[in-house]
Amino acid sequence: MEEEIKDKLAERIRLRREANERARRGEQAALTVVPQPTLAHQESKPEPNKEVDPAISEAINAIAAGDNPLKIARMLTAILAGEVKRKELIVHLGKSDAWLSKRLGLLNAPKDIQRLIEAGALTESEYYDNRQNIKAGIHGSGDTLRYKRMPTVTISIEAAKAVASILQDLATQLGAAPIRFDEKSNKKDITGILNQRAGEIRGIFKK
Repeated sequence: MEEEIKDKLAERIRLRREANERARRGEQAALTVVPQPTLAHQESKPEPNKEVDPAISEAINAIAAGDNPLKIARMLTAILAGEVKRKELIVHLGKSDAWLSKRLGLLNAPKDIQRLIEAGALTESEYYDNRQNIKAGIHGSGDTLRYKRMPTVTISIEAAKAVASILQDLATQLGAAPIRFDEKSNKKDITGILNQRAGEIRGIFKK
């Protein structure tokens, strides 16, 4: 079903672009028979059509409305399949290439995780911030599939930095992948370290 929706949208984009291209060629053909003897004629030439592709506008509106990230990911995939260049899409969306890669990456997530994200039971940030431990919170299957969020504890930023520093030292001592952390690391970086690496380091101790 997902592939069918994506294919139909891609086909719509392709047909629309072909129609625009035919119209553009027709305008160019008409311009070739118009004499341009003076500078005034040259200055009156119509500017190139800067209209945003309707499919891109639809995606922009969906992002602004906070639509489900998987729905948006499918829209973006269909737009790119419709011969829209990645750089062009990024410019129109006002997003970074990294943002686009992460959003499209949701379509490569396990099917259970995709279903939970689509149902709103799991957020995109929860998935990306804690991918190593996310499976432990998934229970059931089919219609009973659900994600049980781990209890959270609020600590000060200074305490979080201290824990991140300890994890950094332990990773070095245990030969694990290095943890990039210093006093300039922001809250998002520190949260990522605690969510993604604490369980890993603890697992090494258990071995």
